[in-house]
Amino acid sequence: MAVMPFSALLDFSDVIFGRVDRSALCQSDQVYDEEKVKVILTPSFTLTLFVTGSLSSCSLFSGRQYVRENCVPVLSSGLGLAYTLYFDIYLDTHLTLTQDVVRDFPVMLQSYLLLNILKLKVRFTEFVVVFDTTDENSTCSANTSFLALFSTLVVTREASVARIESQLLSLRNTTLSFGFRDQTLLLTSRPNERVWLNHFRHSKKGGACTVSVSIPLPVVGGDETLVYTRVNDLLPLPQMALFAG
Repeated sequence: MAVMPFSALLDFSDVIFGRVDRSALCQSDQVYDEEKVKVILTPSFTLTLFVTGSLSSCSLFSGRQYVRENCVPVLSSGLGLAYTLYFDIYLDTHLTLTQDVVRDFPVMLQSYLLLNILKLKVRFTEFVVVFDTTDENSTCSANTSFLALFSTLVVTREASVARIESQLLSLRNTTLSFGFRDQTLLLTSRPNERVWLNHFRHSKKGGACTVSVSIPLPVVGGDETLVYTRVNDLLPLPQMALFAG
């Protein structure tokens, strides 16, 4: 690992001639952090830091970089980025799960999110809605007021990465007015990591009765190679926890 020469520590050219680009001190696999001596960014997105003379390291999401103690996107804008979005949804009323409701609700919810919230800047590659039909007696029923959403999506238009991620994060903890047929439903979302862990691969989980619906979506060339970033509380994490390397 290259070591900054002592002469560089005595370089006052910033003061005399103005700002100097210190990135020239770094190799192709490195980025320079003004508040640290040096930050090494490896292809596996693991950072190696010199902090007060000791060597530490931390890990980043793919596509992120460590700048001034913040985890920020490498690109300010771009398309083709992929995310996994998931959360619980509470309804303000009970919904009777007829065959038509089970078929139409997920499709209309996907269209609503695309048109009204995400403004057609993304394309869903997976969209699964799971209705929980457990009633107050912990038995299965034909009604639901609680469901969960698991989805994967890819950005299809040039857009601000920070803005897209902010929109996705806001969807996990908000209330939306959703028009479904002849009624207006209030949907309140809440983060839940178990939604991602379960992946809705089982029709029953922990004794709760569920109805799982996956919307058929067209497969676009290259979808199988997408690397998805999970949308959760770690995505905008401003401080990185370090561990001894």
